[in-house]
Amino acid sequence: MILGVRTADAQDSLSASLSEQLSPVTQLRDGIYSSPSLRAWQRQNNYSQIGAVYRNNDQKLYLQQEGSGQRVMTIHSETYLRQNATTTLWGHATYHNRLIKKVTFNETSDYHLVYPYVTSDTVGGDMKAESYAFQAGIAKAMGRYQLAMQGGYRGEQAYRNRDPRPKNVSSNLDLLLSVSRRINSNYALALDLGGTKYNQNNSLTFVSELGVPMVYQEAGLGMYNELMKGTSTSGLVTLRYNGLGYQASLVLSPLQYKGLFARASYKSFTVEKFKSGVLDELSTSKEQAVTATVGYQRETTSRHFLVQVRGTKLLRDGIESKFILGNPDSSNVLRLYKLADELRYTHDFTEVKARTVYGHTGSTIDWYAGVEAGYVNSIQEYRLPNRELSYSHWLAGIDLTVSKSFRSTRLTLAAQAQRQENIEATGFWADLSRDKAQYDMLTSNLTYLSASRTRLGGSLRADFPLSEKLGGTIRIDGAHQTGIGRHDFSATVAIRF
Repeated sequence: MILGVRTADAQDSLSASLSEQLSPVTQLRDGIYSSPSLRAWQRQNNYSQIGAVYRNNDQKLYLQQEGSGQRVMTIHSETYLRQNATTTLWGHATYHNRLIKKVTFNETSDYHLVYPYVTSDTVGGDMKAESYAFQAGIAKAMGRYQLAMQGGYRGEQAYRNRDPRPKNVSSNLDLLLSVSRRINSNYALALDLGGTKYNQNNSLTFVSELGVPMVYQEAGLGMYNELMKGTSTSGLVTLRYNGLGYQASLVLSPLQYKGLFARASYKSFTVEKFKSGVLDELSTSKEQAVTATVGYQRETTSRHFLVQVRGTKLLRDGIESKFILGNPDSSNVLRLYKLADELRYTHDFTEVKARTVYGHTGSTIDWYAGVEAGYVNSIQEYRLPNRELSYSHWLAGIDLTVSKSFRSTRLTLAAQAQRQENIEATGFWADLSRDKAQYDMLTSNLTYLSASRTRLGGSLRADFPLSEKLGGTIRIDGAHQTGIGRHDFSATVAIRF
């Protein structure tokens, strides 16, 4: 907000800033200049805005651990400011209030970060969550170099007010250092180095003393630690996750929105899971991801074009600690002692996606047309006993954005259509009895992940002046996906300055 107020005296017109923000080419281009030391060339116009968004979605088929949909209220503020010829500032602050619907086999927050090692039971239910996120960065020019730093923090509390009652508090702290050098009049080469520190404290309690379900420490694909299972009275109520990650990126980018660009990045993230009363970690997940992007962009006053191909390779290993119960001091108290570490779970994920957008502006109607295509392959395996859940699919989509001014109000209409077609899917868990709840969970997840689907969506946006230096925005979005029975709706109000 402090940075945003600072832009109130900026001489960039609201209309020029708005045109840039509305462009799908700009939205795709932002990823090219996400390196902190390239932010000075990310946008041509300063902008700030604060807004509120309401979102609601539901679906019939879904990943059990992530729920059947969410109802979210968000307040968001962001700014981008080229303060002078040598200094660029940016930042955002966000608050989310969420209701996550029908979560089962998972009582732990940040599933995408800590899976497969979550606490679970077979009851589940809706979860509530509140999160806060802040990010700020600065880039400073020094001759042919740009030196930059970006830091961010996210905190979240998730809970349920009926049995079972999880209470999870998590935090994520990021720091990214970057340097770029202009290698000629049109290109710069950037290097980013960053680190992440993650923590989560996790508890699960039951108020009712009757009908308390079993609590499991999941190990992937329906497997769980036999020694750690029990009810709420057996001490399985307090856990913590400690995560540490690092990343490095190398980026070649044009400075005038004309020419080839390329990006290569590597990320590593390790999370250890601990339980109160046990000295050693219960499990460790180690993830490595490599991403490469290449493309070409060319923008003139009235014509805008960008095409890019992006590939991602992700490998996650799940390592379990093996324990034994014993009482070497001849006491009557049994204790857990770690014997060894074993690699039991693996996830191999591959994605390749191509997208191109072309637009024409400056006439009576501004318009942009986009095309995308992609391929995804995912293989999850558990060893001893052998289980597998894998799928692959391709996707293709088109989108069209049209914008026109009516006196002082600008209307923007967007429409999208996408088809995802399943190629193959495999689910193998022969050792698991059909009367087990885990069997139904795995079958349901496979049905969702292997479902072919068509998505149709659209949005209507109105931008209008509130004063000489303030603009207002109202936007409505909606979408429907066949195959999984998903419905999305969102409404946005915002003030630009």
